[in-house]
Amino acid sequence: MAVEISNGNLKLSLDASGWRLSSKGLCLTGWTLEVYSHDGSQIAVFDLRQADVQRQQVDVPGLGTAPGLVISGSHWQLQWALSEAAAFFQLEVLPTSSSADSSPEHSSSRSELLASPSIEHFCVPFHVDSAENELSQGQEFQRPGVEVQEDEGCCWEKRKKRTSMHSSMLVNGWQSFGFSGVLHGACRQPTTTMPFFSGAFHCGARMPEGCPYVSDPELLVSDMYGYLYLHQERCDAARGGVLAGFLSQAAGFGGFAVTSDPEPHCVLFSELQSEDRERASDWCYLSIQSGAEHDVAVQKYLEMSAKYHRLQRTKPQPVGWCSWYCHGPHVDELLMMHSLKELKTLGMDSGELPLQLFQLDDGWQSAWGDWMRPNPKFPNGLKPLADAVKAHGLVPGIWLAPAALTKGSRVAKEHPEWILRDDHGGEVSCGFTAPGLWMRALDTSMPEVLEHVKKTIRTIVHDWGFRYLKCDFLHCAAMPAKRFRPVSRAKALRLLMEAIREAAGDDVFILACGAPLGPCIGVADAARISADTADHWYPVGPDIWGTRWFFKSDRTNLPAARNMVCSTLARLHMNSRLWVNDPDCLHIRKEVDLAEAQTLASVVALSGGSVIFSDDLKSLPKDRLEILKALLPPMEIPAAEVHFTHEEIPTKVVTRLTAAVGSWRLCGLFAWQGGEVQLAMDQEYHSFEFWSCTYQRCRAGGVLSTGELKPRTGHLYALRPLEPDKAQYLGSNIHASCGFEVCKWEEADESVCFSLHVKRLVAAPEVWIFLPRASKPRLEGTSLEAAQVHPQVWRFALPPLQAAGSTLRIDW
Repeated sequence: MAVEISNGNLKLSLDASGWRLSSKGLCLTGWTLEVYSHDGSQIAVFDLRQADVQRQQVDVPGLGTAPGLVISGSHWQLQWALSEAAAFFQLEVLPTSSSADSSPEHSSSRSELLASPSIEHFCVPFHVDSAENELSQGQEFQRPGVEVQEDEGCCWEKRKKRTSMHSSMLVNGWQSFGFSGVLHGACRQPTTTMPFFSGAFHCGARMPEGCPYVSDPELLVSDMYGYLYLHQERCDAARGGVLAGFLSQAAGFGGFAVTSDPEPHCVLFSELQSEDRERASDWCYLSIQSGAEHDVAVQKYLEMSAKYHRLQRTKPQPVGWCSWYCHGPHVDELLMMHSLKELKTLGMDSGELPLQLFQLDDGWQSAWGDWMRPNPKFPNGLKPLADAVKAHGLVPGIWLAPAALTKGSRVAKEHPEWILRDDHGGEVSCGFTAPGLWMRALDTSMPEVLEHVKKTIRTIVHDWGFRYLKCDFLHCAAMPAKRFRPVSRAKALRLLMEAIREAAGDDVFILACGAPLGPCIGVADAARISADTADHWYPVGPDIWGTRWFFKSDRTNLPAARNMVCSTLARLHMNSRLWVNDPDCLHIRKEVDLAEAQTLASVVALSGGSVIFSDDLKSLPKDRLEILKALLPPMEIPAAEVHFTHEEIPTKVVTRLTAAVGSWRLCGLFAWQGGEVQLAMDQEYHSFEFWSCTYQRCRAGGVLSTGELKPRTGHLYALRPLEPDKAQYLGSNIHASCGFEVCKWEEADESVCFSLHVKRLVAAPEVWIFLPRASKPRLEGTSLEAAQVHPQVWRFALPPLQAAGSTLRIDW
């Protein structure tokens, strides 16, 4: 019996050919539910075409009730709900009843297996096709990797594969340091070049070993969610894409996988582990995006996830200084006190540098794991430092790794039973990290461990006085292991995060770093969304002949500006929806080429996230500090458009802004490999490039061109449609937004009055204004003359801008 429901443009049906979700030219089709054991072996494949199905309203937490289908078998059911934007489904495994299902699809033994704790993974495979090619009723959908002849050998190597002209996929990494970015066509997914040292950083959502798709060497796997999009101009398929994933990762780590076939086959998969006999997966999400507005698909998904978690408005972005990239672990009480004083002389006293945060990083603890025992380099403990930071008007911040410890720590020696262990009783290795440590983990499923974590956080926050917690290497809590309680890895991390939040309080700012992202939603105020940055573009290692390529080729967790930029742009839309994005510290030191430093600052500005620098305050040139000042206060709105084209890293990033001066677009055009970058103009625009303070007029139908750029550099443009009869604010050297610095703008017949305010002192402000009716404009109350830089475009040098703001008037 065929059953069908629809909501807006989406249609969901189940008949003899399987389930189908279709909208605007694309169709997703599948017919099986696969379940797997702890070791990855397949337990059962359930044919959804032969299951019971009922129409009914289905409630999705946080999103409300929607039309739905309930597909059920013996001891399991799939609940489907259909909104106008997406379809959702959840797998429930029900306790074994006394009566066994006698249907041929569900034998008693299979039912007992399904209801037993041995089930730890499930997969829902489906196929993507044009709606015109939908399967007719009764026609079967064929899975790849199943109907394979014995003599084919490694069948995936011999098959035709999709190309970069056919489709691309936006991949999300498991934790902060995992590769996130766009991969084109059939290609090998970037993995760590040093699995012995760094493999633990990449233990995220994985396909069960028994699933036939894992034999594809170019299988692309995205954690929590991914977006596959098709290029209409390069292939016969309908243009658009499918975004698939999970609204949360509370029950387990799940993901979205895509095979290398020319007609891609997809799989939604997840862990399914719980202490309860009745187990439910996280809610799965499926949406079909028509056209090329790929950002819309990602934004809709993240907004749905935020609603599901019932998130409130994010806290303001942190703005401040961190000790790590200038001092590493070599910090002490005297150095930190001197750093506080140097910040004051660099501009805090004068009002030029309105920082809020002073964060002490690694190096203060006696051992990893002994977080309540500062080392002898802080002879008076950490409370005096926190008090001094507060006395300087800043928020005291501190780094710690609450789930990590080392063998030599006091906690490890006194409580070896707290250490996370594998099936054989061995200590689980959580990876190797600076400054030369092999990490172990606490078993956060143990009540005693959670009480220890709470005591640690209460000491740091309420006794010592720190109000910003950078919680690092959180992946340790989520490593594969045999836990005290049979909770999923995602649940183990969630328990840790909830314990931290409970002990710290709601008003303390928590940054999740080195963190599997899903379980942190709704608990962390900010999340690191990239690998560590560096003052070099590519990763570097020991200067040993023959090994440089080995480090340079890493695109995952090794510190490098490239890895930071790639993941930051891929995860940009998370900002202000799930949390505040932390793109890591901005490097403005003289070791970084000036144009490259400005380009990295543009990425940070467009991210809308934290603005934290970590340069040596003694040697930082004053002109480099101007780069940081231009980002303050940070923009709250992240870029709305990231042009995921055929480059390795997006070269065009656009955000639409609105303030007192009207609406405009702020565009970052980046030449990561060098060369020229162009942006098509649909109408006539004023174009103002912020870093060079240059103006040009862009004609309708033409292009905005950066000209030839050096590798790793870019331009930041403010684009405003030409209004020939109005005075228009075009930009300034005050703030990178080229508009948020203006809080009032009033035009009269022969004058314009405007107010500037950026909460800091600007010694030599300049603004660029389009005045169509002015011949000799003048700034009221001064003898300063305006300079004409283009017909009807004038540059005004202004008196110093005070922190309280200034109101000015231009007459003509």
